[in-house]
Amino acid sequence: MSEERPTVHPAAVQRAMRYRLTRRSLLKGAGAGIAGFSLASILAACGSEGGGTTSGEGPAPEDVFSGEPGDKLNFANWPAYMDQAKDKDGNVYHPTLKTFQQQTGIEVNYEDVINDNAEFFGKIQPLLAAGDDPGWDLMVITNGRYYTALTNNGWVYELDPSKRPNFDANAASWAKDPFYDKGNKYGMAWQSGITGIGVNTKLVNGPITKMDDLADPAKVGTNSVGMITGDMPDWVMVNLGIDPVTSGPAEWREAAAWLQMQKDSGTVRKYYGNDYLPDLQEGNLTAAMAWSGDVLYSHVWLLLDMEYVFPEGGALIWIDNMMVPAGAQNPVGAAEIMDFYYNPVNATKLTEWILYMSPVPETQKLIQQDAAKNSDQGYKGYANKLEETASSPFLYPDEEFLSRTSFGFSDWTDETAQEWDSIGLMLYTSLESGGLLSGGFRFSWAFDNYANALGQYRVQFVRALVYSIIVTVAALLLAYPMTYWIAFYAGRWKTSLLLLILVPFFVSFVIRTIQWKFILGDNGPILGPLKDIGLLPDNFRILATPFAVVAGITYNFLPFTALPLYVALERIDKRLVEAAKDLYASRWSAFRKVVWPLSLPGVFAAFLLTFVPATGDYVNASLLGGPGTTMIGNIIQEKFLTELDYPEAAALSVILMVVMLLLATIYARILGTEDVQRAAGAGA
Repeated sequence: MSEERPTVHPAAVQRAMRYRLTRRSLLKGAGAGIAGFSLASILAACGSEGGGTTSGEGPAPEDVFSGEPGDKLNFANWPAYMDQAKDKDGNVYHPTLKTFQQQTGIEVNYEDVINDNAEFFGKIQPLLAAGDDPGWDLMVITNGRYYTALTNNGWVYELDPSKRPNFDANAASWAKDPFYDKGNKYGMAWQSGITGIGVNTKLVNGPITKMDDLADPAKVGTNSVGMITGDMPDWVMVNLGIDPVTSGPAEWREAAAWLQMQKDSGTVRKYYGNDYLPDLQEGNLTAAMAWSGDVLYSHVWLLLDMEYVFPEGGALIWIDNMMVPAGAQNPVGAAEIMDFYYNPVNATKLTEWILYMSPVPETQKLIQQDAAKNSDQGYKGYANKLEETASSPFLYPDEEFLSRTSFGFSDWTDETAQEWDSIGLMLYTSLESGGLLSGGFRFSWAFDNYANALGQYRVQFVRALVYSIIVTVAALLLAYPMTYWIAFYAGRWKTSLLLLILVPFFVSFVIRTIQWKFILGDNGPILGPLKDIGLLPDNFRILATPFAVVAGITYNFLPFTALPLYVALERIDKRLVEAAKDLYASRWSAFRKVVWPLSLPGVFAAFLLTFVPATGDYVNASLLGGPGTTMIGNIIQEKFLTELDYPEAAALSVILMVVMLLLATIYARILGTEDVQRAAGAGA
């Protein structure tokens, strides 16, 4: 069958994969995480008496899926969960959808509008409950709470088994007859994945093999682990030896206790929704809960020093399912495309792009054939990546592998949902809110906050000061010659050149930093071409290094350095310089004895205007740095906005303020306040 498949040039595929976004890395928000569990009004649907019709009252499958398909099919899916290519004009299209349209004549309106199950469910539930057209003929929903709500209330059509010959012939054992949908009555697997541990191998101290390693500062460091809120309760239970499927409130509290212990260990950097991958790829995390396809893609296709670890205690498995919502206008077309993706040729194209667990085992053989074909044609690197993809147990697990995984809790009723919500809210508060929501704060002369802050974050204080000194010196070295030339030699171009210095202020500080993230990226416009021509190794990177952070801060604060320098230099009476030259002073002597002393007020102001905000900066370290570049501003930001630990955040801020005042005083003493004042008076 592989001979029938159109080929794509491997170099083009590698370029596309370099910039590819993975199935969940685009996603924002807490999703179906702990913070999103309190949806009681919607999830009364989990019981049999919710709004809408019950599953037993729905129309017969043979009636729903009979007749001819419509001309148009509306397909809702997750971002980056479909194969892509570009035509000769550079337009992005989906090859398998194009093939489907050519074979069936059905036009597919494909949109990646599902950012998380809870959000999408909330949008379509009122339409489904009212019996209206939900706007979609096919949607992809993960097994669990919302899948159960849809099936219990008859808000999805029961499928017609006679319409899925490819599924019956080619589906993997795990995709057939899943426990949450016996006989695939309502859904067919789109893809599946594993929640385990993603590790930056060069950043950890020793092997990461189990969940407890994520709570061990000696192995993963502090402020350096990412946790996925949506999967945390089930995943922790799996690794505590608890089967989430049969778990209850007592087991949920055990999971909450472990998560609280992990938080107290200081290893957690952030509790993510669905957006952990960029931080993991850029080295901001030493390790994280991670989805299998994300890490496999990062390691195989981006050649990052990452590995995917199947924890000793087990892993969480999930399945995303194709479902036909009740009220769909083209259910016959939906049934056709569902079975279309169980054709091994079509499924292979999909798997080679998205790198998640395919429900069609034969794709493994076809990918291996692709690898052999490309190897014969001389594309060894591309062939090796295909072979590694085909041999990954995370894409093609055996029965022993699957026996060490577990699905999440599934016995969703009104009662279990309310109990889960109550424990989930308590856990979320313990993880995110410090003392604010547990009685508030009170004044108590707690000076130990200062001792704790200094003891725990001494490294970040020192790092911030060192970076700021380097930034300030670099900015002065760059800005002084530039402003000197403008002040003394630019003539009528002074205004235009000053405007160019001010132009960055018209762009958001964050946007300016993000553009440097793109420029300095591992495959950005600078490193990418150098790697392509072999001047740099594939694993060379600038992001997540001190250089990237210092460079970003220097760029962002350079105007703060330049403007006071220009003002001081512009105020110098040029006749003094000419007089020095008339007295046979060299250009260097005139600068050293006239210009430099008179510019000291500008140097003093430039130093303060650069050094002070640079020390407290957290944006550059967050966007351009990694765990080894965290500054005190990042810690304060996390304490204030994420942990809501206001006393410790305030203590850190006061310490930083006092240190800055002391350093500014010492600097003024060294420079000579009287000299600065005299220079200012002379310049005036």
